[in-house]
Amino acid sequence: MAKRFFSKHALNVFSLELDKWEFPLHSHNFYELIFIEKGSGSHTVNEIPLDYQKGDIFLLTPRDEHRFDIAEKTVFTFVKFTEQLFVEKTENSAKGKWQRKIDSVLCNPNSQPDSIVSEKEESEKLFSMLSLLRNEYENSDFFSRQVVLNLFGAMIAVIVRNLNERNSVLSKKETDEMDKINLILGHIRQHIFEKEMLTINALADKFHLSQNYVGIYIKKHTGSSLQSIILDIKFKTAERLLCSSNIPLKEISNRLGFVDSSHFSTMFKKHNGNTPSSYRKINKR
Repeated sequence: MAKRFFSKHALNVFSLELDKWEFPLHSHNFYELIFIEKGSGSHTVNEIPLDYQKGDIFLLTPRDEHRFDIAEKTVFTFVKFTEQLFVEKTENSAKGKWQRKIDSVLCNPNSQPDSIVSEKEESEKLFSMLSLLRNEYENSDFFSRQVVLNLFGAMIAVIVRNLNERNSVLSKKETDEMDKINLILGHIRQHIFEKEMLTINALADKFHLSQNYVGIYIKKHTGSSLQSIILDIKFKTAERLLCSSNIPLKEISNRLGFVDSSHFSTMFKKHNGNTPSSYRKINKR
């Protein structure tokens, strides 16, 4: 079983220069951006090994397990953060569009765990932001925290734009070059907070299927109905939010599209065996 690392900090920024990766296969209770400042080797995420090199940037969620195998001495810069930083950021800005950017990052699993940017210009842009973020993070000025939040928000916006562009390119490939059902499931996970993106009509348009065939296609390839898959992802998302944040139950219920917090509690208990409050108390990190 993979080791699990914990952090109590909403944000932590630091660098390591290593000849050998001395940490076991592990996961975290936080999110992590890893910038490769120099070096090369292999990065294994969720049992998928991929080569890395200078300029690569990786995004890891608490559900991801990973390790590095270093071929050439590597400088890693880590930006470790919890959802509390997202909450702090949205409390100081308009929630709408920014929250949707956050949600798309939080709910997008590492089914494609390669570098999150492929264009050199985009990579250089993020490394420049990283330099500014690190300087402000180490600064103790009165306004540094607000500057850090704004820089972090800009980084997430650039990252989400790159992820969305990559997903857009993938969706245009011929269906015989990909596993369409994985793309559909990825779309559901990414847009679990956006009810209008999960309708039969929306899925049919997105994946070029007949509206009458969407449910049949999903059932055929997964053995589960569309509704049960969406509910299962909602509950898994709720579990993560309950464990890793202090977001009120009412807000979690609203984000996930339940009628009200009472309905959410009833459905969650039926699915999980515990009420949301009990689950949070037992599993809070």
